[in-house]
Amino acid sequence: MSIVSTDDAESFIKIWMNDRGYSADELKPEGLAFQLDGKFETGVTFSIIQPLTLKRAVVVVAQIDFHPFHLAAIKSLKSEDLGKFFGGLQRDLFFVIPSFKFIPTGASIPSAIQFNKQISYDQLTEGKLYDMVEYTCRCVLWVAWVLTGKFGRPVGEANLE
Repeated sequence: MSIVSTDDAESFIKIWMNDRGYSADELKPEGLAFQLDGKFETGVTFSIIQPLTLKRAVVVVAQIDFHPFHLAAIKSLKSEDLGKFFGGLQRDLFFVIPSFKFIPTGASIPSAIQFNKQISYDQLTEGKLYDMVEYTCRCVLWVAWVLTGKFGRPVGEANLE
């Protein structure tokens, strides 16, 4: 199927998500042509969006919000250790396929990391969608494992292994 319009892209992605059992919860936030939310096989939630500023591309987005337990542990780090922790995290994330940004941007201690990967219409296939959703969701899991490995598991939380 050749994707030439926003409607084509939204329809293609919606069908793909539903066929794979990811659901396709529709939202129409301001600034977006569409937003489809789903849950990947690993349990990580993701969105596929098309910002109004992108005429021929969509973006896969997943975000990890730091658990209050981990956020408190991060905030308790000495300044030097905090710099090493986030510096190491940034260095490691530099090599992942999706782009990333700390949320809120510019904060000395972020409370989340957002991952995203853009797919142009001419590359929009079922295989490419799966790869980008998997890569993006895998990053969320990796950060969860890093936080758990460094600071421990919050009491009562499920095992991530």
